Amino acid sequence: MFEAWLTAMLVLLPVFALQNLFVWKMPPMLLARMGPERATRLVADFLQGLEEGRVGFPSGFFSVDKVEGGRIVATEMVSWPTSMLSLAKRIIRLSLIFGPIGAIVAIALIVTLGLFIGLAVVIVEFLAKLFLRSRITASVVAVPGTVNSEVVFTTRGPSAHLLRQRIEQAFDVPKLPDDVRFRALGPSIDSQRQSPVNV
Repeated sequence: MFEAWLTAMLVLLPVFALQNLFVWKMPPMLLARMGPERATRLVADFLQGLEEGRVGFPSGFFSVDKVEGGRIVATEMVSWPTSMLSLAKRIIRLSLIFGPIGAIVAIALIVTLGLFIGLAVVIVEFLAKLFLRSRITASVVAVPGTVNSEVVFTTRGPSAHLLRQRIEQAFDVPKLPDDVRFRALGPSIDSQRQSPVNV
């Protein structure tokens, strides 16, 4: 069973590496009546703690790493200690309860049962996290001659790509159909109603 898992992961790792090369650029979005500094703070606050739960690997949570000028970079948070290393640490901690003999037994158990398997799992899990780690980059610029700003998002990695729709919903201005926009220019029905005036 382990051999099948290892073979599947060795086949998938190049796929993970290749997909990380694709960067998707989203269309520019207008932030009305907002200067670049305020727009940068707004975008950074939005990206900080952004979560994608459908994939959830390496974590699905994003944290802002850099805010420089009008450029914001949010990277998916990753816990680099792998599951096998965490398991080994737990075994050693539990063994210390039983003193030196327990520590010797724990080390022997880790060496005999997990030397090859553990090393392979650690390497594969580390590479998978490295290749699948997602990144969202936002660039905020002022629109010349106006008080507006424009933001362009680029996504890299599966978790970031899956958040594109949520980003669009958060920043894109909804476009109304022509007939709705035309009706909005005229007075509403309620405003046309007038209460009778008693003279």
